[in-house]
Amino acid sequence: MSSAQNSRFRIKNNTQFWIQVVIIVFTFLIYSNTLSHDYALDDAMVVTHNSFTQQGVDGLKSIFTTDSFTGFYGDKKVNLPGGRYRPLSIATFAIEHQLWGDSPHFSHFINVLIYILTVLVLYWVLRMLFKKTEGTAGLFNLPLIATLIFMVHPIHTEVVANIKGRDELLSLFFSLLSLLSAIKYVNRNRWQWLVASFGSAFLGLLSKENAITFVAIIPLSIYFFREVSVSKIVKASIPMALAAVLFLIIRSSVVGGLTTGSAPNDLMNNPFLEASFGQKYATILFTLGNYLKLLFLPYPLTFDYYPYHISLVGWGNFLVILSVLIYLGLLVYAIKNLPKKSVLAFAILVYLGALFPVSNLVVNIGVFMNERFVYQASVGFVIGVSWLVVWVSEKYSSHKFKFVKEGALVAVLLTFSVLTFSRNFAWKDSSTLFLTDVKTSANSAKSNLAAGGALIDLALNGTDSSKVKEELTLAKHYLTRATEIDPGFSDAWRKLGIVQYELNGDMAAAFNCYFTAIKLNRADEDAYSYIYLALSKYGDSNRKIEMYNQLLKLNPRRSEVYSKQGMVYGRDLRDYPSAISCFEKAIQLDPKNNEALKGMGIVHLLLGSYDESLRWLEKAVVVDPLEAGTHQLMGNVYQKMGNTEKAAACLQKAKELTK
Repeated sequence: MSSAQNSRFRIKNNTQFWIQVVIIVFTFLIYSNTLSHDYALDDAMVVTHNSFTQQGVDGLKSIFTTDSFTGFYGDKKVNLPGGRYRPLSIATFAIEHQLWGDSPHFSHFINVLIYILTVLVLYWVLRMLFKKTEGTAGLFNLPLIATLIFMVHPIHTEVVANIKGRDELLSLFFSLLSLLSAIKYVNRNRWQWLVASFGSAFLGLLSKENAITFVAIIPLSIYFFREVSVSKIVKASIPMALAAVLFLIIRSSVVGGLTTGSAPNDLMNNPFLEASFGQKYATILFTLGNYLKLLFLPYPLTFDYYPYHISLVGWGNFLVILSVLIYLGLLVYAIKNLPKKSVLAFAILVYLGALFPVSNLVVNIGVFMNERFVYQASVGFVIGVSWLVVWVSEKYSSHKFKFVKEGALVAVLLTFSVLTFSRNFAWKDSSTLFLTDVKTSANSAKSNLAAGGALIDLALNGTDSSKVKEELTLAKHYLTRATEIDPGFSDAWRKLGIVQYELNGDMAAAFNCYFTAIKLNRADEDAYSYIYLALSKYGDSNRKIEMYNQLLKLNPRRSEVYSKQGMVYGRDLRDYPSAISCFEKAIQLDPKNNEALKGMGIVHLLLGSYDESLRWLEKAVVVDPLEAGTHQLMGNVYQKMGNTEKAAACLQKAKELTK
């Protein structure tokens, strides 16, 4: 190599070094305001309320051998078909918990770091694919333009600013690494790169299932950008395919098939529940058009695209027809230009292929759309847009127009950067997110529920009475709106009951809401708990009995309802036969109902049947030996019987347990 060539080589490498430094610095700056944020939205599912994550490294085995929602839901039925197997991101949370406890700031830093690495890998991949740059030098270099647009795009805020979004981050990061390794194998013909491609692909799949789209993207990329034989393309693609097969086998053994179970029968997990066949697919095409709109014009953004932020639409809607025409045009163009190896055709195919699994066209994913669903597909989008920028640059290459083009691109990048930085603030914590996005998703039952719930939490923890009333009044507005949008939304009815009680002390209205929630969801344990709490503060004993009878009509096999009713009969009304009858029914349904066992002991103590009282209290002690009240009662019984020694022992035990 001549000295001139050496000089050019050093200049080129130095330029690339500083480009990558700029990418790292600016990506970090754009997301730097997330580092002080707390947990938000679904972070509880994977971190703070996930029993496996909270075990640290001891929970890793369970994380890799169960459905990804098991650590949060436990044995409760998860109301989503198909199962979820995304252990890698949850495993990273468990390791973080082991090292630092629950530290949202560190978790946010890790998310930003992974995003920076993803942006860098994307740049390396594009530079390798576009060895012969199609654009002019400098600013209008396609790999750099695509990377910069990807880096600053506001639609990525949900993935980066929400800790739970790490599954998306890791999935794309490892998938791009797998593609990078496959390209290096084609370039250098070394088997080590095949191993690296397989390992990266498998880690991407363990992060989230949508990495499987790279089974098609890898051979497509090599076909478009390398003049090699079909056998070479196949060899380079085998690692990703093998990783996919291995992953699907493991996934199937853990959670079952990809589409096991039927569609849920509630609107919040099945947005097409009330839609006709025509409405369903018209709405799907409408949302696909909305994805494109948000990619070109990412404002306003929201965490919530649940019913009915997006309304059901029919085929007479102009935007549906426009979306169909656009997508058909993209598909036809891509297929027609596939043999020509058009860059735009490649970009379209990457975009369509990555979006297809989350499009609802084949599998109901439980929501109309989400910004995080387009994260992987946005790679195809930025390539396509960058190609158009380069094409315009080459077509209109006059010096005067060059200034306008460069200025327009800089303006777009700066605008996107500002939008991204600003949007990050909404993800500060759940309350901020919910109270921000309900203004955008005003017609979403879920957003109204979330905002109402956030205001209840603020009010119950507040001390300024005027502000508390204001928060509860606004919470009532949002929760009422949620029930109007989805009358079958049990969570909204339950929280509306809380507001009715806390705001006006309207017990009748509160009970009406609680009972409505239970009618809609017989397993709503929180609604039962709120009824029990409200009744414990209610003075009318006969009204309490009526309420418990209403609960028993809804579900006659609730043991604790009988025991609480028995306590009212015995303690408040002194109707001991009715109390005993209730306690007997409670114990018949649940022999370990401690409240009923103690109740039987108390009633027989009051009736003077001391031996019978002791018999029931001894059973209660077996069920819960650490319940101080039971030992206290036994001490009282022994005192009545004149057995001072045993009475003293029981009372001493009760005293020890209350320390």
